[in-house]
Amino acid sequence: MLSWLDDLAPDDPDAGGKANGLARLRAAGLAVPDTLVLLASAYRAAPSPDQPLDATFTALLDAHAARLGVSLIVRSSATCEARPDALCPGLFLTVADVAPGAALHAAVRAVWRSLEHPAALAYLAARGLSARDASMAVLVQPYLVGHSGTVYTRDPVAPDEPRLLIEAHAAGATPDLSVIDRDTLALVAPGRLDRAHAVAIARTALAAEAAFGHALDLEWVVTDRVWLVQARALPAAPAAAPFDPPATTDAVPALWTWDAVHNPEPLSPAQAGLVALVDDAQVIPVRQRTAHGFLYTTARAAPAPAPAPAPAPAPAPAPDASLRESLLPALEHALTLAPNASLEEVLSAYLRFTALYAGTLAPALRRAQGRLVDLLAPHVGARAAPALVARLLRGSGLPTTASSAPLIWDIAAPSVPLPLPTPCAPLHTEADDAWLAALPQPLGADVRALLPAAREAAWLAEEDDRLFVRAQEAVRASLTRVAHALAVDERDLFWLPLGDVRAAASTGIPPTALGARAAAARAEHERRRRLTPPLRLLGDHPLGGRPLGELMRGRGTGGQARGRVFRLDPHLLGSSSTAPPASPHVLVVPTVLPQMAGHVSAAVAVVAEHGGLLGHGAALARELGRPCIVACAGSSTLEAGESIWVDADAGLVVRLAPSRPRDDRT
Repeated sequence: MLSWLDDLAPDDPDAGGKANGLARLRAAGLAVPDTLVLLASAYRAAPSPDQPLDATFTALLDAHAARLGVSLIVRSSATCEARPDALCPGLFLTVADVAPGAALHAAVRAVWRSLEHPAALAYLAARGLSARDASMAVLVQPYLVGHSGTVYTRDPVAPDEPRLLIEAHAAGATPDLSVIDRDTLALVAPGRLDRAHAVAIARTALAAEAAFGHALDLEWVVTDRVWLVQARALPAAPAAAPFDPPATTDAVPALWTWDAVHNPEPLSPAQAGLVALVDDAQVIPVRQRTAHGFLYTTARAAPAPAPAPAPAPAPAPAPDASLRESLLPALEHALTLAPNASLEEVLSAYLRFTALYAGTLAPALRRAQGRLVDLLAPHVGARAAPALVARLLRGSGLPTTASSAPLIWDIAAPSVPLPLPTPCAPLHTEADDAWLAALPQPLGADVRALLPAAREAAWLAEEDDRLFVRAQEAVRASLTRVAHALAVDERDLFWLPLGDVRAAASTGIPPTALGARAAAARAEHERRRRLTPPLRLLGDHPLGGRPLGELMRGRGTGGQARGRVFRLDPHLLGSSSTAPPASPHVLVVPTVLPQMAGHVSAAVAVVAEHGGLLGHGAALARELGRPCIVACAGSSTLEAGESIWVDADAGLVVRLAPSRPRDDRT
């Protein structure tokens, strides 16, 4: 039941993956500490990990361990560990600085018990394995005191690049990362690790890779030499899901951009039909299309023609009236409909509203605030002017009691009622007043003259949300009336193409196989939600890039995903309140722990405020095929339920849907 590392048969199944990996390193002449292996047969022979070890066995264990010194480290080497289909990074227990005798016996039992920890069981289930099929071998080694860390012989995000990554552990701090050129051993991105140690670690790691014949994840300790204490295969970065957009008929391919900020979710068929309706009518300054349900926009090549004359034209804005007095009545008038208006009448009103909304209101708001920016730019600089204007205008919109819940701009989902905004006093400070007073004349007078209109525009930028919700709700209500007239389930009608619904409303004949078609459309929608759409399309060809929005930076393991934030408090692990949602979500935590294996497996991506790129948490996420970003400063501000985009290739987290979206939401 006991064996020294040098005496193991090659790939002994009873020694576990970790012991076999170290044996291969030692056979290749690399520095591996003397290691006593308690074979898995000892685990299987023990009545229970909670009972004392057999006296004969403990005497034999103590006699062998006496060769290893007075301070030991006890590591796991499960038969399911450190193998290509189950790396188990950090999942099982390691007990450091253990004294021989009773403390060693207790540490062995503790390592045995870790095979049955709920986190281990969840991880094994995610890998299609069972604890019943595994046993636990245990390694006993001298406890080495020195610099320690991890080395990846390849960059998992870019495995073809000649990069080797070294992470040095530091108590209470984010691990320090150094990047070394594999070919020249030059420091490409030096960390705090001195060059001599970094090069020595790199040489050792490359020799280990040659012994295994593939890229490795190695743990090292530096004393008077570089010791290797762990070796496992390096899993590849998660692959992006395929995304094949439908073909366009453009003679010259246009550059389309995913509207990730306002519409991060795929649209329902009904909302996609509204997008096509608006685009065909050419009533807005941009073109729109959907690809796998996701909304893409591009600039219109020529000015849009005037919309068709409305049956009831809106009153013309008075030239001298304020924006509020002139535009709001026109927008309200466009949405004034008879209670029994037909679907076609409602869609015509929707087009009139959209033309006024996008063609008149949005440019007017930009002009009102843009004039102030243009006026200040020569004085404070082009980059500083927008931020200064935003500071002068803060407090001009909704009261602070307004709801901040994310809005879903899709007629298939009930609209969130928005309160009627009321102007509130601007929140500029005495410092702002002093800054305005110090402006040279006539600049100061010009700025003060433009401030009221700019503040009114800021207020209207909030009011337009309420109006857009009204326009969406008018279409939703009309589709509901059609469903009632056809005696069909109104929830199903939103999952048919809008053209089919219009035909059914016109003929009075319900769509065929409505329930089955709606169920298939819902299932397809759920499948699309798990896609990571390209941020740009050149015609039909997906391109890279990243969406606009608030950025947070960290260190990424590779891959991209998007979903809504699910925050997990590590102190509540195991309680019912930590059960992950069924919908696509991003796990956001202070740090990734092995006990979170089940939560990592259930998420589409992981974001952690702390941790190292080569640490156990990142390795766990990588092995489970989940994009992961660690050391992500600011991720603690991400709120549960908000939509984010995780680019673990670039190490970026992007807030996709602000709590109050602005424009281009059709």
